[in-house]
This record gives sequence, C-alpha cells and structure tokens, in this order.
Amino acid sequence: MSDNINFEYKNNEFDLIKYFLVLVKSANKIIICTLITLLITYAYYFFIDVVYNTKIDVSEKIYFSYSMNPNTLIALEKTKFQSTIFFDMQNEIFLNKRHFYDGYQTLDENIKLKIKPEVLYNSLIITNSKSNKTLLATYSFNSLLSAKHNRDIIKGLILNSQTIVVDKVIRAFDQLIIEKENEIDFKRLKHMDRLYRQKKLLEFDASKEEQLSLALVNKEIVNLRQNLSIAKKMGYDEPEFNYDKLSNQVQDNSSFVRILAEGVGDKSNSKYLLNKSNRYFFGSKILTRQIEILEDGVKQKTNFVDPVLANTILNLNQQKADVFIDDLLYLQYDLQLYKEAVFDLTKAYKESKDSSFITSFNLDRITVDKIGRSKTSTYILAILFGIIIGCIYSILNYIIATRLSDENETELIKIVKPE
Repeated sequence: MSDNINFEYKNNEFDLIKYFLVLVKSANKIIICTLITLLITYAYYFFIDVVYNTKIDVSEKIYFSYSMNPNTLIALEKTKFQSTIFFDMQNEIFLNKRHFYDGYQTLDENIKLKIKPEVLYNSLIITNSKSNKTLLATYSFNSLLSAKHNRDIIKGLILNSQTIVVDKVIRAFDQLIIEKENEIDFKRLKHMDRLYRQKKLLEFDASKEEQLSLALVNKEIVNLRQNLSIAKKMGYDEPEFNYDKLSNQVQDNSSFVRILAEGVGDKSNSKYLLNKSNRYFFGSKILTRQIEILEDGVKQKTNFVDPVLANTILNLNQQKADVFIDDLLYLQYDLQLYKEAVFDLTKAYKESKDSSFITSFNLDRITVDKIGRSKTSTYILAILFGIIIGCIYSILNYIIATRLSDENETELIKIVKPE
C-alpha cells in the first residue's frame, strides 16, 4: 500500500474514513501490539502455577445392610447402625484433623514432599446435598499438584476415612461382645451363688435332720441293748408271746418280771407287754440282730436324711447348667450375633477395601478441573486487547504527527526537533 496518502482535512474535523485509513496504514503496528499481548499471555501461563480443583461424589449406601448375611443384618438393626449413620460418620472423619493426618501418612512420599499437610487440610471441603431421600456429598480440595497426584490424594483420603468408619463399627461390636460376655459371666456367678447359698441351707437342714436321726437311732440302740440285757436275764432267746406263761412268771413273785409287767391285769392288756419298752419279749436273737442293723446304718450313714430333701440337693447340682439361668439364652444369642457381625464385616471389607464399601463412591469418576479462565478465552481476550492497544497507538501517533507538521506548531517542532 502506498504511503503517499493525501490527508488534506481541517484539523477540527473528525472523519471516520480518515481514521480508518490510518488504521489500515498502521496494520503492521496493530499486529505487533497483538503479538506482544499474546506473548505476555503465553509467558503468564508459562510461569504461573495452575490450581486444580479435585472432587468426588459420595452418597449413602442404602442397601449396605442387606448385602450382609441375615445375622449381621439383625445385629446392625439391633445396634441402630444404618446407612445414614455410616454416611455421617465418614463425613465427620474425612474432616477430622487427627484422622486426616493418619490418611496423609499413607500418601506417596513424592506427594508429601510437594504439599504440606496443613495446606492440604485447610483446602478440604465437603458440600452436602440430598436427592430422592438419599444423602449426597461432594468431597473436594484445591492444590497446585498434577491431576494424577490430586487423584491419588483424594483416593487415599477417602479410603482412609472409610477404613476408620469400618474400624469404628467393628470396635463398637467388639465392645458389645465384651459387655455381653461380662453380663453372661455375671449372671452365671449370680446363679451359682444363689445355688450355693440354697444348697448350703438345704445341707444345713439335712445335717440337722441327720444328727437328729442319728441321735434317735443311738437312743433306739441304747433302748434295744437294755431290752437285750433283760431278755438274756429272763432267758428269752426266742420271742415270748404266751400270756399264760407270762402270768405264771408274775405269780412266781419274780420281782424283776413283776415290775416290768406292772399294769398288766388281763389278756386285753397283752399288747402292752410288746410295746417299745417291753421289747425283751422279742428275744435276744431278734434284739441282737436289730442292734447290728442299726449300728451298720450308723456306720454307713444311710436312711438318716429325708429322700425328698436329699433329691432336692442333688437337683441343685444339675441346675448349674446355662439352661436354668434366666435370660442367659437371649444374651448368648446376642453375643453370637455380634461375633458373626464382626467376622462378616471384617471379611467383606478385606474383599473390597480398595473400593467403596460402607458408603457409595466411584474412584474412577474423580474429577480434576483447572481453576480460572480457560486458555482459549484468555488468548482471545489478549488478541482483542492487542488490537485495541494497536489502534489507540496508531491513532494517537497520527494525531501527534499531524500537529507537529502544522504551521501553527512551528515552535513546538523546534522544541521537539532542535536544529
């Protein structure tokens, strides 16, 4: 384009065509300004640190309990452990500073060298929401690390928080197991103590009865020995039931017999002669045998205690079994439930410890976005800004040049361009 353009217009006139032609003539300057702004923009993006926002969506696992075996489901229901409880626990643990440091220690050493735990912890955010009665949350943080490192960080932190939730649930069941075992032991001790005291009371009664029976037997033995002595003196080896013979003995004025038979007047009183006080009429053989039997019984301590009382004491020993302890079977049932729950949860978690277990999240859908305006829009703005600057510069340069060439500005020219 030729530089010999005639701009013969009055200075006080504003002509768009004139300025348009000026801009056309100064196209190279505008291009240079645009390139400069683009270069500055590129340098800005080259030297500035890029901040990434990393996030993952977490929701309550509504059907978690139903994925366990029936006994574990019952145990979870009895302890009020629900999906909402697990969800709230994980949210709290994720933002807990002490638990955060535990998770931070599990991260790769390269990551720990590039970001301090305080900086990372202060950037953690949980945004809660709700959809179709399902609790939702978004775990997010900002950092200057690469997208890969950011994914590893949020993966490590969320898995650590899940591990702690599962550990807390298992430890809660372990505590319940200890409490149930202590309660069972207490009931057993209480039951055994009751049986022991009851047995001691019955044994005391049995001992009294045995002593009383033994005293009566000894008294009976003494009585039989006395009658045996009399029978031997009277010569009664065999039982004597002949009333006439006894009457003749009385009439013979035998003082010993007369005293023993005192009160016997007729045959109607013959039974009197054979009462306990007159057992000598049974004869020495029978009396001797009776004494032997009673003495053997004393040695063997047989038949001295009431059979009902003895059987009651025997039954107390059999009542030591758990089936006789009140409510013990219910406690044992709960204890078995909690033990199975611990086993089932531990086993299930080991099989899925590197993925969602007690809450729902997808480690393959971690989102990493750059914070700020996109490069494309920034470069477009830089181009526009460069064009504007170029246009302004070209117009101002033209106006200044025009004034410097005006005849009325001769002195100004001399000042600007001295000879």
